[in-house]
Amino acid sequence: MSAITPVTSMPADSASPSGMLTSALPQIRVQAKTVTGGAKLTVIQKNEGGVWFKVPQERVLAGKSLDQSYAALSLDVNEVGEITISNPFGSTAYHVLQENGGYAGNESGTVTAYIAGASAAVSAGDLSSANMAASGTLTVGGASTLTGAVSAGATLAVTGASTLTGQLNVNGGAKLAGSAPAAAADAVGLGVADINGAATAAIKEVFEGGGTLTRRVYSATGAVKQMFIDEAVADDATISLPVPSSGCVGMLDIATLIEGGKVAIQNDGTCTVLSGSANLVATDTDAKLAVFNDSATPKIKNRLGGSRRVLATYSWS
Repeated sequence: MSAITPVTSMPADSASPSGMLTSALPQIRVQAKTVTGGAKLTVIQKNEGGVWFKVPQERVLAGKSLDQSYAALSLDVNEVGEITISNPFGSTAYHVLQENGGYAGNESGTVTAYIAGASAAVSAGDLSSANMAASGTLTVGGASTLTGAVSAGATLAVTGASTLTGQLNVNGGAKLAGSAPAAAADAVGLGVADINGAATAAIKEVFEGGGTLTRRVYSATGAVKQMFIDEAVADDATISLPVPSSGCVGMLDIATLIEGGKVAIQNDGTCTVLSGSANLVATDTDAKLAVFNDSATPKIKNRLGGSRRVLATYSWS
């Protein structure tokens, strides 16, 4: 808190007396101690037009403000006290006015006073509105359930377990810093509906360059998986591929500098070249780009001689 010398008369309009506090915090605290006599200290505020006024008693949240019409701290000799008021709009100017009205006529005592903005715990009732807007940084450190619309104009940091059942609009950066998902079912992407007029859920992503990619899984029970490969593969080195589930199939699109094509992969590891260059084969053959079954594990093997850059996309279920 900042030590201040209380003013002894109302400041002139638009004046900014020494020690004036400007705070956007939701509460204002004033602490004081009298030394040689009593004192009456009233919290004053400058309105938007620059005019100073006494803060009304109705805004007192805690502290000693007995039988007063304003937010006043009445102290006896050598007494310490504190008063807390609400600051509902923030970014306003405050000071302390020392005036007559202390105990037993000892209203002219010497006072040591302090003033500061203060934060307060937010209850569930304070967040019951349908919309919550954060113009700065909003940090949710515990378990939170947000059922309305949340608008974050800057960074939204979620460090605890949080459930969002409404719409989240983020115009700045959104950082989710909680623990990694414990199971595959916990890793859920972002979806939108009705990409083709069929009210079908999909994922729409915006990429560098301004283009968009919309993806949809057309399946009642399937679980499509995808692997991207961009690897410098040494001569005779291999890359193992996941085996599709029973009754399912995998599709590999693969290319090197001059070789490539499409390969279908069955759940027993069997590989079938569907199309491509002559040197793309489904057997472990020298001088070829091989995609073959190695003991029920489909593998990519570079047998072209020398390291080759392999670029591939593998989809399976």
